[in-house]
Amino acid sequence: MVFDYFGSWSEAPAEWLVLLEKATISLESYVNTGLPDTEDVVFEPD
Repeated sequence: MVFDYFGSWSEAPAEWLVLLEKATISLESYVNTGLPDTEDVVFEPD
């Protein structure tokens, strides 16, 4: 996967990718609770 972050192209390693269904659940969690973390999607600071 390649993504654009403020005009800088970056590649995400395969082990960082998640299924669209799991990403959608994370988004729903964020909308409902303000926290995007779920059992399958965890955000960590750099």
